[in-house]
Amino acid sequence: MTLDKWATGDVITEGNINKRSIRRGSTSDRSSATTVVGDHYFNEDEDCTQVKVSASPEVWMNSGRVLLGADSNEVSVTGTTATQVKDIDVIKHSSTWAGYLILIVARIKSSNGSHAASLRIRLNGAGSDSLVLTSSSTSYAIVKGTIDVSSLAAGRHTIELFLDSANSSSTATMDMTEIWGS
Repeated sequence: MTLDKWATGDVITEGNINKRSIRRGSTSDRSSATTVVGDHYFNEDEDCTQVKVSASPEVWMNSGRVLLGADSNEVSVTGTTATQVKDIDVIKHSSTWAGYLILIVARIKSSNGSHAASLRIRLNGAGSDSLVLTSSSTSYAIVKGTIDVSSLAAGRHTIELFLDSANSSSTATMDMTEIWGS
């Protein structure tokens, strides 16, 4: 069986949308397409596959994403030294979480709007950052980012979260953290 794939310049119509596997693009690309309940779409803005579950109002539900861990304890670090504040161990296994992407969603803030707070994510005790999320907001701001973990071997892996500030006298604070896998 050969699947008919999408190509650049294809016109999306109600008649052909479900004959070509999963459509890929941004949220605005999807909004300009004619879709029906049950259509699947890989949303590049959200880094996940979505399925249309309602036409009126239009509702798209994320699918294929699993919550690996969450924490709502508030933690703070003053100064420019990246300090580990949270970690989670996960198991990459084909029967549970196959491990292609990790999505980090967190709320962070800075004590001084002139100096950014940084959330640094490191994998398996590595000294280098896999992802850095920043905010200069003095009230909690939601930050998010993804890490490609498709090259990691099956087995146990540790996701470490570090906080620091851009200034030695400023404080970086984080409260809610969610770690999603897809």
